[in-house]
Amino acid sequence: MSETVVTTIFDETPAGKAYERRETCYDLKRDSLRAHNRYRKDHGSPPMVWNDDLAKNAQEWAEEIAVKGLLVHHTQREEGENIAAAGQKAGFFTGRKAAELWYSENEFYDYNDPGLNIKAGHFTQLIWAESLQLGVGKALSPTNGMQFIVARYFPAGNEKLDFPDNIKPKGTPPPEPDNQSEE
Repeated sequence: MSETVVTTIFDETPAGKAYERRETCYDLKRDSLRAHNRYRKDHGSPPMVWNDDLAKNAQEWAEEIAVKGLLVHHTQREEGENIAAAGQKAGFFTGRKAAELWYSENEFYDYNDPGLNIKAGHFTQLIWAESLQLGVGKALSPTNGMQFIVARYFPAGNEKLDFPDNIKPKGTPPPEPDNQSEE
């Protein structure tokens, strides 16, 4: 992945001095993948791997919604999707911060009544065990300064009948690797 700058914003220190902050595609990839895999491990989900095609799709959608200045999901359903936005006053919005925001919805998920919960949909997509590939994009709105982060997942999560198999409580150990050799 290239070192192309995807975001440059001007932030302020606590003392009120402005400074330029840059984030490369590599930074976004590293931060996003680490945060996702840390949360997934806590719930017994296998680690994700980066997918450049998903990242390209996420970047294109992030740019489109940034131009509109609206937080809206894409109509495609082949890939899972999480979206987050933050204003400039929130500081520099990273892949880690977006994952933290999505993960915070865990308080709304009821493990005793598994299923789709609109208040926890970002959380469940983040830790969905069968979603094994991740791509993330980020864009800055030219009109209102909002920072948009879009994550795409494959296979898509939040399938109605599969919640018990894919969403486990915190502290669930990861599955044992399949060490059986084929004969």
